[in-house]
Amino acid sequence: MNTSSDLTHWQRLIERYFDAQTTEGEEAQLRAFVTSARADAEEFASLRAELDEVRAVMGFAARAKRAQRAALSSSKHKAEKPARSHRSRLWPTAAAVLLVGALVGGGALVYDYRHPDCVAYVEGVRITDPIRVQQEMERTLQGALAPTTDAPTMESQLHDMVSTLEENQNIH
Repeated sequence: MNTSSDLTHWQRLIERYFDAQTTEGEEAQLRAFVTSARADAEEFASLRAELDEVRAVMGFAARAKRAQRAALSSSKHKAEKPARSHRSRLWPTAAAVLLVGALVGGGALVYDYRHPDCVAYVEGVRITDPIRVQQEMERTLQGALAPTTDAPTMESQLHDMVSTLEENQNIH
């Protein structure tokens, strides 16, 4: 082949490769060409960018195939190892569950013993007796909810507002 027809041949093959129109034989031929010293010849300088792209894509595909083969071979090795029986895992798991349960239960008992549920501070004095705490709470609530005679009623508040407005109008 002459230089012009070679250039055209490889250019068309590269275009077909990127359009996914090449056969496996044509891809092998293209792979052999792009990895040869001939592809770096001056006559193919105009195709240099396209040849580099083909090298990159083919290299990426080859690397992916190697990674896939490696993953398959490692999974075969894993499959060949004898699996542990479920019974051999049962006892350590049961022991761990019992240990955690004992620790949590014991901790809850110790916490409950040292920290009473009812605590109140009345005038700076700590009270932990549940009966006394409840009595103090009820006494406080009764005092807070009891009606006071000092509190103004709504009517008296409205009367004060209206009378203040009337006084202001009379001044002006």
